Amino acid sequence: MTSKERILAAINHKEADRVPMWESFWGSTIARWRSEGLPENADLVSYFGLDPQCVTGVDWTLQFRPETIEETDEYIISRTNNGVMQKSFKGHDSTPFWWDFTVTDRNSWEEHKQRFAWNGSRVDARAAKSTWEANRDKFHVYMPACLGFEKFKYVMGTEGVLIAMAADPAWAGEMFMSTATLAIEGLEYLLGHGFEFDAAFITEDMGYKGRAFFSPGAYREMIMPCQKLFCDFCRARGIKVMLHTCGMNMELVPLFIEAGFDVLNPLEVKAGMDIFELKKEYGDVLALWGGIDVRAIAHDAPAVLEKEVREKVTMASKGGGYIFASDHSIPDNVSLEKYQYMLELARECGSFGSGKDAD
Repeated sequence: MTSKERILAAINHKEADRVPMWESFWGSTIARWRSEGLPENADLVSYFGLDPQCVTGVDWTLQFRPETIEETDEYIISRTNNGVMQKSFKGHDSTPFWWDFTVTDRNSWEEHKQRFAWNGSRVDARAAKSTWEANRDKFHVYMPACLGFEKFKYVMGTEGVLIAMAADPAWAGEMFMSTATLAIEGLEYLLGHGFEFDAAFITEDMGYKGRAFFSPGAYREMIMPCQKLFCDFCRARGIKVMLHTCGMNMELVPLFIEAGFDVLNPLEVKAGMDIFELKKEYGDVLALWGGIDVRAIAHDAPAVLEKEVREKVTMASKGGGYIFASDHSIPDNVSLEKYQYMLELARECGSFGSGKDAD
């Protein structure tokens, strides 16, 4: 069975030969693993036997020209392509510090909203098509990045967008809808250039520890319309839609399903996401991707990792509908040996014996 067949089977709630396996890694994790024997130029997907995908992304920024303001041995201060001031610390895989935001009120939104329009410079269609053609056998993903709430974290800050939602829902809804329009026009552009996609993948962090950033009512009123519009567009063309949202989102999951999402990631355990409840309540309509607690992966006692993987993979993979991964990404307190052992456990617990590996 090919990786593409394996992934499609999982998304369509069918058992394959084994669960598909995807993962993301901190840069500092890769640096550690190289000191532990990972070959310098190793392709991580091939090296670890993960399931590859071919991703075609588009530029979803406001397309300002980036500018470095100050650089030291410790940090870089710059003006981003969203027009926002940013301080990034060197050698740290952490969220930058942002200030001096581009959109602060309705007037600044009116001034800059034309920057959300689609144009051909947002993707090099010729280069992307060459990559797409060279990877025809892989699972193909369209990635317009953020769609709704999270996009505006990068242009007005988390506090700014939440205040806008509370003070002026109509304005917030208008801003969020602009991201759906951009994503749809980008997809139309690529389809018109002969691309074919198995799925679209959006990142939209809507939760933090213990709860979502907003109520289900606020999501339904302001965010869900733009996400449903995009999901409907994709579904009409046979394209599945995958949602990445960090943090606690349990109370929003029924609305994610209503909006039309097919896959939910990363199921962040420390924030409160419960893969057992998700599988029980929604496993017939929503494929799950992730949910393996990175704290268990890094734990000194092998039994902790074994319990985490065996219980969750055995349960979540039953009947299909599960893609194996951590509940966020692999941090640098996980050794190369520990990660490889986790993959062995996952293959053991997530194998069905109904197919034959072809990749």
